[in-house]
Amino acid sequence: MSLLFKIWNAVREHLHPQPIKILRMPVSIPFHYTDYNGNNGVCWLQLYRSNDLQNYVAVATDLTGRINFAASVTDFVEIIATEMVTRFDLEPREIVLIGHQYWRGTSSAAGPGNRAHTFDHVKLHWHAQDNKFVDPVWARMSQQ
Repeated sequence: MSLLFKIWNAVREHLHPQPIKILRMPVSIPFHYTDYNGNNGVCWLQLYRSNDLQNYVAVATDLTGRINFAASVTDFVEIIATEMVTRFDLEPREIVLIGHQYWRGTSSAAGPGNRAHTFDHVKLHWHAQDNKFVDPVWARMSQQ
């Protein structure tokens, strides 16, 4: 397979991602999205199956300022969650979403005594009429 063919496939997948019907757990992938202004962004997505096998626990790590300048996970979490439902063929009620910020090495890096990592449980409401998540509510959690 030529390098040009590989690049074309990567660009095509980014522009028109195909749903993944079968997931091998855990999933740890770059997750591409397009923000409200048309900027291409990426977060690091880790997807796990809960112990009771009833839910998927998704950890979305914000990479804004490291490798892209699109809207951050904080500003765009409901769209990222909606894309997860579509791409991975999940039920909206199955997703438990955790937003992860890693500040070390960024321009807004955590100083001495501040946390380099923050984790937030993000509660989202599914708007069935529009088939999308809305109204994110963030609650800080411990790293444990």
